[in-house]
Amino acid sequence: MKRTASDAGLEGRADEAFAWEDADPLYALFGDVGTEKVFGPAGELREELLEKYLEKAVVQGVVKKPKDWIELWARMDIPPDRQSEVLAPLMAFILRVRPKGLGRGRRILAELVMGHRTKTKAVQESAQQAYKGQRDESGSLREMMFLLFPKSPCFPNGWKRTGWDWKQWWQMTEKTLGHLDPIVR
Repeated sequence: MKRTASDAGLEGRADEAFAWEDADPLYALFGDVGTEKVFGPAGELREELLEKYLEKAVVQGVVKKPKDWIELWARMDIPPDRQSEVLAPLMAFILRVRPKGLGRGRRILAELVMGHRTKTKAVQESAQQAYKGQRDESGSLREMMFLLFPKSPCFPNGWKRTGWDWKQWWQMTEKTLGHLDPIVR
């Protein structure tokens, strides 16, 4: 028997998202993360809920376009000073699951940075936690750094952002990749 939104006792946006679960799973996921936040009322990170959202987004393939990560992240309402608390489990999830779509995770991280949804410092801190002493066998971090390479006359397809230059990129590269197992950097 198929459940309906009224059977679940949901109201408002959650009701609407539940109704769209089969027709548009991405819209339903946006509704879920918008109503049931990964940070609880007391400010604690609800890791099981985050894991559930990542399972839907990555493993079930609900998020198909890199730009959808920007919207998903925005709907999570993650405070800027707590971004690394969510990014580290996201990176660990990517390491563990090794998704085939979305460029094995590198697009996810690069899109969040390029879409101004997360700070480069949060990516650096998260990478240090998630990848500490591990190998980046899928090359997610290396390829993310390639996508973030600054635009220049020699590299016209690079990322153009005010204040983003070779020096900024190199500092991020050192801080992001510097903690990996030296054999596979």
